[in-house]
Amino acid sequence: MSKVELLDFSATWCGPCKMQKPHLEKVEAELAGQIEVKVVDVDPEPEPCSTIWYSGSTNTYYS
Repeated sequence: MSKVELLDFSATWCGPCKMQKPHLEKVEAELAGQIEVKVVDVDPEPEPCSTIWYSGSTNTYYS
């Protein structure tokens, strides 16, 4: 079975992103081996954010 990759587009200054983080960590722990959460910081890495639609609010995608 392949692992699901969940992309969390986040920023260190983003309040909702900070609130979401513990929930994503919990989901990743509960589904260990089945899901991998990858955080993409939108400030230093604008290229992935412009390639994958990003609206500027809390966005999480999975593949």
